[in-house]
Amino acid sequence: MAEAPKKLVSLENFTQWTKDCGVKCIQKQYDEMAKSAMQNGRTLQAEMQAQGFKDFHAFQKSCPRFRKGCWPIELAELGSGYVLYFQFLGFLMCIFFVHLCLQAPVMAVYAEGSNLADWYWNDDWTKAYSNDPAACACIGNSAGYAATCGAWDLNDCPESSNCSFDNPGLWVCQSWCYTSKSCPRIDSVDASVRNAYISDGGNTLVKAYSACTQNSTLLEKCNGYPNVEYAGNDTATNQAVWIGTWWLSPGNTGPDEATSALIPTMYTVCLIALCVLVVMAYSSQVLTDYKVDAGTISPNDFAIMVKGLPSTATEEEAIMEFFKEHAVKGKTDTEIVKVVIGWDIEEFRANIQQLKELKKKLDEKDSADPEVKTIKAEMVQITTALKSAGTKDAKLRSSGVVVVVFRHQSDMRACLKKPGWHD
Repeated sequence: MAEAPKKLVSLENFTQWTKDCGVKCIQKQYDEMAKSAMQNGRTLQAEMQAQGFKDFHAFQKSCPRFRKGCWPIELAELGSGYVLYFQFLGFLMCIFFVHLCLQAPVMAVYAEGSNLADWYWNDDWTKAYSNDPAACACIGNSAGYAATCGAWDLNDCPESSNCSFDNPGLWVCQSWCYTSKSCPRIDSVDASVRNAYISDGGNTLVKAYSACTQNSTLLEKCNGYPNVEYAGNDTATNQAVWIGTWWLSPGNTGPDEATSALIPTMYTVCLIALCVLVVMAYSSQVLTDYKVDAGTISPNDFAIMVKGLPSTATEEEAIMEFFKEHAVKGKTDTEIVKVVIGWDIEEFRANIQQLKELKKKLDEKDSADPEVKTIKAEMVQITTALKSAGTKDAKLRSSGVVVVVFRHQSDMRACLKKPGWHD
């Protein structure tokens, strides 16, 4: 006997499988079907089959998936966790955008700085920020050069036509001396008097213009020179670093250059904005959780089982109102999420069995048989009785056992402590 050919998996199979496995929006379609079943006097299963669905699985496959751009609250039928999760993602995107806008002025300040190489020179920040006057005292280099204030660069550049510097500026005629590396590179309105780090045989010094009083007579010699910052002759002053100024980081300003009041101001505003947004997000999530969870049973609800009620206790709304007013002593508005009635199982089984027998009897009758009408009427009566469970007009008897679901655990415990309410 020839073996049947194996069915190959095609792209269409995978496409359909992906659609079937997607998270479906079922609740709306299910509620509409339940409403239609009630209007047509059918059970939900009969209505489902009447609409062309073999079973619930077939109905589920026909339901649309959630839109990719839907609001988180539309996912409520999946549970509050999904809604809160996507709301939290939205909160993170919001807070990142707000902080990006608030940080734009600060990053603009950082973009103007190009002093990353300065971090190479100083490794003792406690002294750098100590504001010790001795930090900028003239000490000279290891050879004793520039131990006092003077226009020492004039020796190498007496005039523009006879200058050993590639790009001489006003700094040629400025007075300076060598100080310790703890003397800060303070900003100045004059670019030519900006202190610079210098390497001296493995040690670090600062070529400090700020340590000296400038001589106006000497400055006249450099009137024709541009007012540019001293670039330094030692290659170590251009020490490479592993990040670039395009990172727009606080390091761009150097170890002692973050003097702009805008930076701490905007960081303070960011902190305030973060606190406000966190409080708003928390309030929104608490409210959302309450809305999604209202009227449903979930792990954060608390239930008790009540027994001994009369068989006529068949209306959920009435039982809910009773426990709302009397469950907790001194409280008339206890929040009850749901009441589930335990129906008389023997009566329920008897009705189902009778319904099956009538269905079998109906199938055996000819459609023209006058008894068919009577059988259908009996079936409708039984179906109506089964569907009436939990309503004011319930036709079934209660078993006397109900489950009452509280919103808050404190109310549930207070109810159990009420005298005479438990064994």
